[in-house]
Amino acid sequence: MATLVAGTENQLVTAARHGGRLAGGAGNYRVYGKFRRLGPNVFASGESARDPMTLGQFGVRLDSEVERTSRWSLQGNVYRGNEGVFERDDTEVRGGFVSGLWTRRLSPGAEFQARAYYDHTQNRAAPVR
Repeated sequence: MATLVAGTENQLVTAARHGGRLAGGAGNYRVYGKFRRLGPNVFASGESARDPMTLGQFGVRLDSEVERTSRWSLQGNVYRGNEGVFERDDTEVRGGFVSGLWTRRLSPGAEFQARAYYDHTQNRAAPVR
């Protein structure tokens, strides 16, 4: 699936997604990417706020078959972009996360789960002029 939007404020917004079965039928996967470029806001006076934004993002998710005694899921995402800020240089933003889940069915009414999650975000802002 893919989408594309263009306009005055949303100068460009695009996204693509694809999914399917893992080799050997062990589960499913999904990958996606997004990019957007927004134009600057405009004050009531008509002056530009000089705050355009660009942001790119990519992610993936893998899931094992649900019917198995042990099942797992792994998901990750990275992003990078720039945010315009009135009266200062652009702010650079970047980061990502990874998340995992493992579940083991112990009996028909009981299961054990282990989860892990890591997230990193970095904003690099210029000083106010």
